[in-house]
Amino acid sequence: MSNTTGASQIPVRIGERRDFDTVREFLLLSGYTEEAVCDRTAIASIHDFRTREDGRSTGVDLRDALDLLIRLFLDVDSIEASVFTSMIPAECRDAMTRLGLVCALPAGVYSTVLLYPTEGFYCISDQTRVPPGLPPLGGDVVYPAVTKNTRTFLQFLPRTARTRVLEVCGGTGIAALAATRFAGHVWTADITARAAVFAQFNGLLNGLSNFTSVQGDMYAPVGDGTFDLIAAHPPYVPAASTSVIFRDGGADGEELVRRAIIEGVPRLSPGGILYLTCVASDRKDGRLEQRIRHLLGPLGAEIDILLLVRFEDDPVEYRVRSLLSVRAPLEGLNMYAEQARQLGITSLVYAHVYLRRRVGAAAVSTSRRRMGPATSTTEIQWALDMEAALSDSVVRDSLLDRRARVNPRSALLVRFGYKGGWIPAEATHSTEWPFTVAVRGPVWLSDLLLQCDGSVTLRSALAGFQASGLIDPAMTDAGLVTLVAALALNGTVSLEGLPRLPPAPEATVAGPVLDAG
Repeated sequence: MSNTTGASQIPVRIGERRDFDTVREFLLLSGYTEEAVCDRTAIASIHDFRTREDGRSTGVDLRDALDLLIRLFLDVDSIEASVFTSMIPAECRDAMTRLGLVCALPAGVYSTVLLYPTEGFYCISDQTRVPPGLPPLGGDVVYPAVTKNTRTFLQFLPRTARTRVLEVCGGTGIAALAATRFAGHVWTADITARAAVFAQFNGLLNGLSNFTSVQGDMYAPVGDGTFDLIAAHPPYVPAASTSVIFRDGGADGEELVRRAIIEGVPRLSPGGILYLTCVASDRKDGRLEQRIRHLLGPLGAEIDILLLVRFEDDPVEYRVRSLLSVRAPLEGLNMYAEQARQLGITSLVYAHVYLRRRVGAAAVSTSRRRMGPATSTTEIQWALDMEAALSDSVVRDSLLDRRARVNPRSALLVRFGYKGGWIPAEATHSTEWPFTVAVRGPVWLSDLLLQCDGSVTLRSALAGFQASGLIDPAMTDAGLVTLVAALALNGTVSLEGLPRLPPAPEATVAGPVLDAG
């Protein structure tokens, strides 16, 4: 794939709707679905696809139209003209040619793009290797929508009913395509003409009437319009200059992340969410969520911030692994390390960021969660709702008078110390659902959680501990509320009258597990 900054020649054409309909109907008739491709090539997901050139040995014979479509549009191999003619009806061959999906070269028939089923749609993007005889790619390459990074982005896209949805840095427009299923109308925007055409092509190929592709710098194509959901998967690789547009994110990798946030927040409708997936940094002057809060300035008075962290990493180690994963040379590593030091970067954070606008909010929240193995968008919505509820001072003042029930996915570790005999010294509650978290607290935390079966209020349970001297007399109600709020926000306990956790996933354990360590 070329790293030049020039524009590529756009291979596909926006033709007649009947041509798109003809191609789509043939793809469906041939069984060219994600499930069928995965079954034929023995993979779990389309995101795991390997080409024949990369060593795939399953699904390599040309027995039917499905095999041909895999060979043509996923393997990007040549097809003998006679085979192409025998397996694809003339009407579809002509439609593919008019749309620019295929071309005849001396070595045979080639596809000009990748075309694959994903998310229940058909999607085109640029090939990872260009067949001999086709024009080389420039810096405006359209990134595939079947990479693992894209799967991660789509996995945590909020999917509740919306009226107006916008995707920026859209590329193929895959998030906007997905949003057509739950939104009145969606727009996808990208700075390059190539991406805008590819996304428009994808909308037409899927016969969508509530999908619009626009071209321009970030939010410029939509003006001052407001949206219920804005989604972005911006480039975030540090680069001194932009050579590959889908990848390079400015000197520190955060230039487009910052723009997506600063320019996007004013375009959120009341209750709207700005969602983005990125790699950004914790720095000496603040953790990522705090830096976002500072970035928002006065705009943040109505914005809740929730950061869902997938992993944190040393910046230099992350850079090395990233380069090695694509077999790139490690040149410039010392310069990158020095830049990270000058910026005060302490760790890189791969995270999903959610910014929700609450008009007229008396207080807003800033929180950071670590993803658990069963975390989903359902738990994200719950966390946003719980944060909003607990930002209300009236609600916080009533926490001790509510009944509580412990999270069934809990574990409780009690640490003992020896002072003339073994005595409990500290309790740590941990869970991996709804998020991965551990809460360390006083030893009476274990006794409190054992009583959280929904039958008594927290004040009643705590009164007994206070009377027996387990709780330090200096501990005020405000201190107890802070502890209870932390337990509620982490999903350790469900509190009566507050947003309820969704049903726990399978592999639950019944109540707290006591362990001595």
